Amino acid sequence: MFVGTGAFTLAYAGGDIKFQSGAPAQQGIPATTVPATPPAPTRKLLDPLTAITFADESGTTYVIARKAADYLGLNIDVSDDGKTLTIGDQLLTQFRRTYNGQTLLAVHDLAKLGGTLYPNPETHELTVVTDESEFKVVVGKKRVEVDQGEQELVGYQGDIVVIRTNVSTGRPGHHTPNGEFVTGPKERMHYSHKYENAPMPYAIQVNGDVFFHGYSSVPPYPASHGCVRIPLSHKNPARYLYHWLESGVDAKISGTYSWENRSRKRKGGD
Repeated sequence: MFVGTGAFTLAYAGGDIKFQSGAPAQQGIPATTVPATPPAPTRKLLDPLTAITFADESGTTYVIARKAADYLGLNIDVSDDGKTLTIGDQLLTQFRRTYNGQTLLAVHDLAKLGGTLYPNPETHELTVVTDESEFKVVVGKKRVEVDQGEQELVGYQGDIVVIRTNVSTGRPGHHTPNGEFVTGPKERMHYSHKYENAPMPYAIQVNGDVFFHGYSSVPPYPASHGCVRIPLSHKNPARYLYHWLESGVDAKISGTYSWENRSRKRKGGD
């Protein structure tokens, strides 16, 4: 079970330094050993970059690599096998991706690419300064939205879509409730208290007995006992969501599935 503490650590030039974020379920920009106040801006001011965090890696924040490279005026290349990332003359092997494939660069690697980092613990922002430009890195707020009409889940951090996947919600008689919730406890393997200890891998509580969890069968229509089933196959979005999402994150479920439309599609109608 995951428990958010709100304190995160980054291994940087001066060693491990703890940084206290403003909210228990959202990670903040880690501190560094660079002074907190940048020099007076004489460079081009760019729009802030939204940072992405992962529940399984506290202390490290990420930005979209291509956007960061563009801000720094550097070329970027991802190897054909996807194992190495080259930005400018720096070869990087430690990076992550959004579920849908955008390459993510660790914020502390911006220092290797010519940026000087100035953290502001009061605003939980980081200012990056180069010879020609200046921009802030701001950790986006996470939220998850489930559309029962489309049978789709989308996870956002700020304005970035981190994960988009098909799901299967509650079938007739076991309806998944619509509403605005906050994610509760997480368990790598949860067992259903209502349905004969059925295994529910990568479980994240949404409301009462309703969970996001992985399942082997996720048809394109409501089929669950009320939970939101997420596929374990392909790139395993259930596992990805579990590793990205903390407890205490806003989760909205809305929409109504149209069985009439499904019947028409099956019959080849409009």
